[in-house]
Amino acid sequence: MAWFAPEALATRLSPLELRQLSTGDGRATAQDDTVLQAVLDRAETEVRSVLSGRGTLADTTPTGALADITLDLAVEGLFLRQPGAAAKLPEGWVDRLKRSRQLLDRFASGEIPISTLPVSHRLAALNPASTVDGAFL
Repeated sequence: MAWFAPEALATRLSPLELRQLSTGDGRATAQDDTVLQAVLDRAETEVRSVLSGRGTLADTTPTGALADITLDLAVEGLFLRQPGAAAKLPEGWVDRLKRSRQLLDRFASGEIPISTLPVSHRLAALNPASTVDGAFL
């Protein structure tokens, strides 16, 4: 397994956010790569599970839309592992995750063929109103 290494989350979150979300400590000086790998592995498992009816996915790291979806789900996992009110997803991420799950469902239903669609196709397919930290750009 392991489509992604912890460094992949740097495309979604700042170094400060990665440290805070992976350690739960605003004073930490380094991110916890074990935690980051765990949320990446869970996200990969979720994507594989949803798409299991569509045949076998390659063991190679996906690119394009499937990579975007997997990384977005990993970010969700980081936020949701936080205690109490800190577990709440920031507003921009709520919408982004909704779009990612909708796209994953479209892959699972066969509406969109499983492939390594470039991000530009993902944007055209979903027509998002905004981005979070420019990550869709």
